[in-house]
Amino acid sequence: WLKLKFLSCRSGLVTACCPMPAAQVLPEWLRLYCAHAPAEDVAKSWKDGLDEDGRKEAEADKDTARARFRRLILDSGCPEVKADSSDGWKYTGSIMRATDAVLGIPPPKSRIAFAAQGGASGAGAPAISREVVHGDGTPGTLGVWWSDYGGATNVEQLRERGVTRRLNTAAEAVGKIPDDGSIPVVDIPMEDIFEEHRAGEAIATWVRQFGEVMEILRAWREEGRIVNINCQMGKNRSGCSCLIWMCTECGWKVEDAVDYLRKVTALGLANPHLVRAAIEYMQVEVSVPLNPAGDGGSWVCISPPGSPRENGLKAFEEAQRKIMGQQMASGGGPSSDVLAEKLAACRKAQDEESDDDPGEDVAPIFGELSDVD
Repeated sequence: WLKLKFLSCRSGLVTACCPMPAAQVLPEWLRLYCAHAPAEDVAKSWKDGLDEDGRKEAEADKDTARARFRRLILDSGCPEVKADSSDGWKYTGSIMRATDAVLGIPPPKSRIAFAAQGGASGAGAPAISREVVHGDGTPGTLGVWWSDYGGATNVEQLRERGVTRRLNTAAEAVGKIPDDGSIPVVDIPMEDIFEEHRAGEAIATWVRQFGEVMEILRAWREEGRIVNINCQMGKNRSGCSCLIWMCTECGWKVEDAVDYLRKVTALGLANPHLVRAAIEYMQVEVSVPLNPAGDGGSWVCISPPGSPRENGLKAFEEAQRKIMGQQMASGGGPSSDVLAEKLAACRKAQDEESDDDPGEDVAPIFGELSDVD
């Protein structure tokens, strides 16, 4: 890494072309960054290092000041920044959230009105997108819209909302979203799995895939894109992707972001295994409640499979598509063995009684399932 002289300026950093001794190289905020100091200290040091004009500009246009600071970090070329890139920008993301606090930037609020219980999504629902994070197309910003498969295929409504990119997170929808090149589609083929015996492997896969989602979204932010994120029902895979972006890049607390997203879309973030994977990716300690039901119980909602499976499970899988979920009794969560037994019993019953027609995009879930923590 070539050490250069850094001079104070309005944005906090200017490079000169003359090599200087290491002791004179780094501005204080960058020295703190390289030392992996608390994010709040780095953000405060950057702001304190602005000259008078720089502070006035930051006060007048906080979002632009934030974007410039982020660009300074990325352009610094120091090894610590490159290492953080390989780690999914976790440290830099924490500094950006601290910068929001230092500048007084509040968490983004949707400009779309919604009912308290959230809008419908999935089969039979309007094929529309709902705004999660506002974006105006300026490089360094990312607008985020959220939809189900139907919304992702409704190009007219996407254009009305200014969407320039589509991110599909449903494995069963790969290659099925019409793409004429006007709003390109990128696929991250995630499954919506609830089976307990597959949860461990699935969570590990989802954590890796969430990293891929964030890498794509960060690249699009540099270009100032407005993205629509979808899965099949527009609840779990796409919802968790929105959740991670809001919390790691926009300064939201997990609990507040979950509550907000569930008000945007009914029964959002309704697969507890996927929510657990999102929490593991963010490396936070938090308990996320299940979607509350009217009688004090809870709801869980998962997508139907993309195609029938073997081993006599076709009737069970089709019956899953009929109803909107099954209310669960309140109380403590079951062990993995209890849950597996309930799943096996339900499968057996569905195998024996397969007269129901497939209809809705939601699976029945079993009682006594605890919150995600």
